[in-house]
Amino acid sequence: MGGMKHYIAEGGFSQWLYKKVGETITVDGMTGKVVEKIDDTIPNHAGLPLYSNTSDFYIKLSEFDSSPVQIRIFENRKAVLDLDWDHEHKPYSKGHLHVHDLVINAKGKIKRKNGRAATDEETQKYGALIKKVAPNVQL
Repeated sequence: MGGMKHYIAEGGFSQWLYKKVGETITVDGMTGKVVEKIDDTIPNHAGLPLYSNTSDFYIKLSEFDSSPVQIRIFENRKAVLDLDWDHEHKPYSKGHLHVHDLVINAKGKIKRKNGRAATDEETQKYGALIKKVAPNVQL
């Protein structure tokens, strides 16, 4: 779990920047975990990994109350989507799901596109996962 510098395309990482918190979570055939940075000096708000090893998603916890605040979705080990609900992002109020499409450029930097409503397909695909980890989120 980490960034482009440590990512090994064949599998794994040269250095792990995150650690699993709790048990692995499986919902509707997707498997993932809650993660946090290994280095406690880096604030939690610094984000989630851009690359996964085997997980389909990672979950970020609030640094204030340890409640889930974001799910990052991966395809072919690369981040493609953020599912957010813990902050206002007009026109979406806190507690309402909004989605950011993600693009990782050639230098390993992420671009988060403006927040948007989840499509019907995304709600169908990720709704059970969101409700499992954050039951009060408005889809």
